[in-house]
Amino acid sequence: MKKLNKKQKGKSKPKIVEGSYSFVIGNGTSRRDFNLQKIQPYGTLIACNWFFRDEFRPDILVASDEPMSKTIQKVYDQYPKNNHFYTWFPKPGTGSKKPNTPEKFSAGGLGTHIAVDIVKSKKVFLIGMDFFGFGSKNKMDNGGLNNLYANKKHYVKVEEGAEGYAPTYRNWQRRFEWIIKSYPDTDFYHVDPFEGKSPERLRGYQNFHQITWENLNEHIFNDAELTDILEKTQEDIDLIKQENEDNIRASIERQLAGQENRCYPDLLHPKQVYDVRKKGQEEYKRSGMDGQVVINIHGFDIMIPPQIVSEGNIARLATDKEFDFLFTKEYNERYRGDLASLKIWDQVSHKPEKASKPNLVPPPPPPGMSGVRTPPPPPPTTGSRPSGLSNLPQPPPPKAPPVAVKGS
Repeated sequence: MKKLNKKQKGKSKPKIVEGSYSFVIGNGTSRRDFNLQKIQPYGTLIACNWFFRDEFRPDILVASDEPMSKTIQKVYDQYPKNNHFYTWFPKPGTGSKKPNTPEKFSAGGLGTHIAVDIVKSKKVFLIGMDFFGFGSKNKMDNGGLNNLYANKKHYVKVEEGAEGYAPTYRNWQRRFEWIIKSYPDTDFYHVDPFEGKSPERLRGYQNFHQITWENLNEHIFNDAELTDILEKTQEDIDLIKQENEDNIRASIERQLAGQENRCYPDLLHPKQVYDVRKKGQEEYKRSGMDGQVVINIHGFDIMIPPQIVSEGNIARLATDKEFDFLFTKEYNERYRGDLASLKIWDQVSHKPEKASKPNLVPPPPPPGMSGVRTPPPPPPTTGSRPSGLSNLPQPPPPKAPPVAVKGS
């Protein structure tokens, strides 16, 4: 293969060569001994977080978490000005950019979407994208922490002699599945996957492959054919034909937390969301904000965040009037004024404004609510569930998308 010409006259930022190979670098331990600088000239190298500081300058750097993004833009303020840096939290004037990715993906998924959306690669190589922890049992019990940057700033701190816990990979998997399904003409190669494993819901796609690091190098330097070492089983193929329950779970979690659903539709009717949040708010008022309120919906234990209003440095629970006002404002903007077509909505004390002509395109992100902090849901607890919501009626099984049916 020929090296890419990435130089731009008079500019420090490398040229993004559309259609080039993309090497998306995760920070799993499987890539520890790989010479990534050697392959960088032959494609677009996309890396995450501290890679630029601890290893070398990638062609594109991505960061997903807000504290990490803020540190890069403040402490290493020249980097975004002179290099390609994508984050969900770009600060004006820093040179940072916000990606086109529909939802807030983690760094690995964000980098992969940039590879297909901005670089427009037809071959994407996932390197050090391990997904699994040490001794992983399943998507919810993912074993010990597997990350080259553990214990560094903004990363999980692990006590000496302990192994820490790897995050669940259910959301990583469903976001990568969305990318693979959305770009069927792009081939995704999982390079020397950790312990030879790729997530179960990715294996069955025809455009998903596994290759060795040696084969990738032979392909780049000696024009060898890429050899897929993934043996797809009928079970792998059958699995991807089934609905991913984690999409259902995440849709409900995000809707209850006021977060947008773009990759998967909203599944709860606004009245259901209102009732659940209201019950949760009442429980927070009764027991305080120190604990978590969890409810079982459609078989999933899901945390209900409190509706909080900030007054200076003081955060408090919203009053009933504030709760209704903010909820109605959020859902009017979420569905672009079409709430009036939902007759059941009249049961809410604050009726929406007069609806505009129905516009049932995918809903926009939730509005920015000044003075209101709506935290995202943490991973569900595995212990006992807080009391206070046991009598809450269960919504019907989700159907996609029930809220988008006029007159329902």
